[in-house]
Amino acid sequence: MKLSLPICSLLYLLLISCSSDSELQSPDEPNSDDITAEELSLIESLNSEALSISAKPLLMPESELQFLDNVADARIIGLGESTHGTKEFFHMKTRIFQYLVENHGFKAFLFEMDFSEALLFNDWIQYRIDGDIGELMKNNMYFWTWRTSEVWSLLEWMRSYNKGKDDEDMIAFYGVDSQTSFYDIRYIRNLLSDLNIAINADLDNRLIQIEDIVQIYRNVPDNGVVIQMREDIFFVQEFLKELYPEIEQSLGSQQLKVITKVAEHLTEVEQVNYGSYFENNYRKRDEYMAANTSWYFDFLSEDSKFVLWAHNAHIANDPNYVGFGSQGKYLKDLYEEDYQVIGFSLSFGTVTALNNGQIRTNLFPVEPERGSSTWIFNQHEDDNFVINTNPSSDVLKSFFGTSNPFLTIGTSFYDDNADNYRNETLNEYYDYLIHFKRTEATDLIR
Repeated sequence: MKLSLPICSLLYLLLISCSSDSELQSPDEPNSDDITAEELSLIESLNSEALSISAKPLLMPESELQFLDNVADARIIGLGESTHGTKEFFHMKTRIFQYLVENHGFKAFLFEMDFSEALLFNDWIQYRIDGDIGELMKNNMYFWTWRTSEVWSLLEWMRSYNKGKDDEDMIAFYGVDSQTSFYDIRYIRNLLSDLNIAINADLDNRLIQIEDIVQIYRNVPDNGVVIQMREDIFFVQEFLKELYPEIEQSLGSQQLKVITKVAEHLTEVEQVNYGSYFENNYRKRDEYMAANTSWYFDFLSEDSKFVLWAHNAHIANDPNYVGFGSQGKYLKDLYEEDYQVIGFSLSFGTVTALNNGQIRTNLFPVEPERGSSTWIFNQHEDDNFVINTNPSSDVLKSFFGTSNPFLTIGTSFYDDNADNYRNETLNEYYDYLIHFKRTEATDLIR
């Protein structure tokens, strides 16, 4: 499938490529006359303790990935991203997953994607024989953030790895998020069709309403609409419960676990969207993301090992995220050292993100904000590195234990660069950090 960018983005990238060296080149080595003794001490400690890595993650030799051996006994390893649109982050997470699968027996990539949505892609990497993953992604990935050539290459590798393997030896691609019911309703309709069960007008109308829950709640209707939505979900859940014996007999116990989870997911989506649009809080989303992560131990096996893909903000051990705590906080409380967190960082470069309501290729300035963790990282003698956030250096340990501005965005980029930072205490949030100095935007599938 052809990958393309809009003409405006191509022109923008052309302008970037033609920019003067003073605009985009890496900053010169810091002048000791310009920075404080404390900053110099931090930079020297960082240079001493950080492990340098290559700029091209997919070509990275295993020798540069051996730091992962220190966390590979964990049951879950969270891989973050300080933006949703950075090529190097996506490629690095692919390379890390490859290493953990091939060297440490990890079995699944759990994604910041809704449950039934991810099942479509798991089916492709495990069983389907058609070759066009691009069309499947273009038509069935709900959020633009994952419709990229970088995620495409991950799925291609997973499918290649599974080729010729028995079911128990395959790796899997699953979702943990709870933002949309669209794929749940499609899954339920397909299941009923497979079982030759007719959908009467009443059930059909309820499924239509639940499928459109995001748009309905976005309009913030009166409480009567909310009550009706919850009644519709309960009706569908009870309808499915009556079919559970037939599902288990016809399709097996694992398929019964899946449809049970699909039914539960409807309530999760309703609660997440109700919180978002009616109460202006996002507490339930990360709570459900953590619970869904844990569910896969029951679905697969208690001795399974997973890699988790989500934004830094979700995988971090942050007790104050959205006022209630992140997915990573719930997982850290539950699994302690069996949950390890690897955050991602960048200094400057292009990034795919929303800007004024449009998906664009945006540009972070060459020089990060002075006084930020990102500025210190940018002074490292090598462009790219990995650092343990519990270092031996007291100076560095104190720095990581202090809340400092850190360059990070979600789906939106802000023209005022100061708005692209948030305060983070790095040794509380992450076990390791991976930093790339200069980065490129992800390639969207159009």
